[in-house]
Amino acid sequence: MAPSPNSKLHFQVEWQGSILGFSEVTGLAVQASASEYRAGGPNGVSKINKWLRFLIPGFGKPKHITLKRGIFLGSPAAFHKWRQAVDQSARHKADIRISMRNENQELVKVWRLKRARPVKIVAPDLKADGNEVAIESIELTCEGVKIE
Repeated sequence: MAPSPNSKLHFQVEWQGSILGFSEVTGLAVQASASEYRAGGPNGVSKINKWLRFLIPGFGKPKHITLKRGIFLGSPAAFHKWRQAVDQSARHKADIRISMRNENQELVKVWRLKRARPVKIVAPDLKADGNEVAIESIELTCEGVKIE
């Protein structure tokens, strides 16, 4: 019998040695651009082939990862302090480890965000007649995503 795929509800986010609680992580993608280069003689025609086309690897696109969590009494303000520190100096970038686990809490896959920094922190919408859970989102950008 083939193994069943893992559910996506068991995960943890590690930042500066601490495990942080988040309800959602989106944007874990690795993407690069490519440019097309055409070579040839007069009028773009080559003697070997009608068209010589090459794809040249380009720069990687910036990655934006969004972390969402509920706000509760005593929620740590560590990300807000980190964001303020990054605004003052670029040296406050940090590596973040996001790991997916199975039902037995065994490690399935790890995404490492290299030299990440917060670029956006969104507070929840506040409504006097609402009863939804207050969700804060933190958008990060990083210089690379390594999948293990």
